[in-house]
Amino acid sequence: MKTSGGGRDTTGQNLWQIHGSKRVYLYPPEAPFLRDDELSDVTLYHNEVGITYERWYDEHARQFNLRPGTMVHWPLNAPHRIENGDDLSVSLTTEYYTWDIRKHTINVGAAGLLRPRIDPNWVPFPLKAAMLLAATRTGLLNRRRSERRPVTFEL
Repeated sequence: MKTSGGGRDTTGQNLWQIHGSKRVYLYPPEAPFLRDDELSDVTLYHNEVGITYERWYDEHARQFNLRPGTMVHWPLNAPHRIENGDDLSVSLTTEYYTWDIRKHTINVGAAGLLRPRIDPNWVPFPLKAAMLLAATRTGLLNRRRSERRPVTFEL
């Protein structure tokens, strides 16, 4: 099997297998598999490249073998890794937001901007939401994204 992806998603996720096969490894959504700074990087900068993974994590994973007509759903932000089978693998990911997921995403993103200068737990939610909105509208997040994930190719 070949690894095809993984990470920590910031939306609710379902993975539907249409053709071929995949193996999904789901890790507990807690340390050491889930680190606050890495979750903030995924949330703010869409950076899944630098996520920590150690081979021994697999000893703690729940594994799901997907075949056509099966699907898997995992807890919000649960770290995961996906391996494609040796055949042509076609799948569909559906994402969804609820108010609770959106609020969680705002808290995680704001924590990434505040840390390590300020303890994010001391900042009220409305201020976190306003800060993220300002960072988006001023272009700060886009600048930071391009610094952290520079374009290395063009089509």
